[in-house]
Amino acid sequence: MQQLRDHMQDTLLDHLINQGTGPTLANRRICDLLLLMPLLTHKKILAKEFWLGVKHSGRITLHKLLSEMLEFLCA
Repeated sequence: MQQLRDHMQDTLLDHLINQGTGPTLANRRICDLLLLMPLLTHKKILAKEFWLGVKHSGRITLHKLLSEMLEFLCA
């Protein structure tokens, strides 16, 4: 898994270099952040599904603002 991550990071870094920027620490951090995006999206979906399940079960009364935010995300 680490080899795959390193390969993806090197590929992203090569792309940044080809656009005219050098291999700096900031570019390496950008690559790290880009690699985290799918994981963060997945976690966001899991959290939304969890809170929707809590809302629909009715076991816990949700704060009005949280309830409205869930409705907005699902609309």
